[in-house]
This record gives sequence, C-alpha cells and structure tokens, in this order.
Amino acid sequence: MKLDECVTGMRAAQRIVQDQGAEICCLKISNLSGLAKARRVRDFLIANRIPVVSEDTWGGEITSSAVAHFAASTPEDYLINSTDLHNYNTRSTGIGGPTVKDGKLFATDTPRLGVEPDYYSIGDPVAIYR
Repeated sequence: MKLDECVTGMRAAQRIVQDQGAEICCLKISNLSGLAKARRVRDFLIANRIPVVSEDTWGGEITSSAVAHFAASTPEDYLINSTDLHNYNTRSTGIGGPTVKDGKLFATDTPRLGVEPDYYSIGDPVAIYR
C-alpha cells in the first residue's frame, strides 16, 4: 500500500512504521513544512526500510527543482519515483531548474536549487513589505 497525503510529519511516519501501515510513502515537501522536515521524515522511513516518492502538491521550476534535489539526495534503492511538475504547466515561472531525460528528473549541479524566478512571467508583486 502507498500512502500519499497523510504523511504530514514525524508523528505520522512513526505511526506508519509502528502499524506497518504502508509499503511506500509519498513525501510532499510542502505537506511536511519544507525540505529540512521532509529530509528527517524520509531518513526515518528509509531507516525502517520504507521506500519513498519525492513530490510536492504542485508547482513550477522552483518546486520541481526542490523535488529533484530531494530525490537526488535519497538513496536510489529507496526512491520509487519523482515528478517533473513544471512540465505540466502552461507557463514557466523560473529560469533554469531541473531537466528531464529518458523519463528521469535530474537536479542541476549549480548553486542552491539552480533556478531563479522568472520575474517577467510572474509579473509585478501584489504587495511589498518592509
């Protein structure tokens, strides 16, 4: 059984392991409050021999880049798949980012996430707080 939206933190991951409630867990970075918490949950699941999927709820190049880097840092034997969310959008919101080749998502080897916001595509800010 694969669990998806219900993996929301370490308590959920501990319960899944305790109850032997899944064979695979889909980890959505935003559902886990970011990369740092997602990494802790992933590492716990892997330590308990549960493979993972690297995803997020939706996004463009910036989100896909985070997904790609998260997937790249997951041991290959425990990574089921990841998703190139940016290729499902009709408009680009980032410059650079991950690439897809032969059905695989690849993180960049450039600093940070390897993608910059496309301010022209995004448009003017709705508000600026100082």
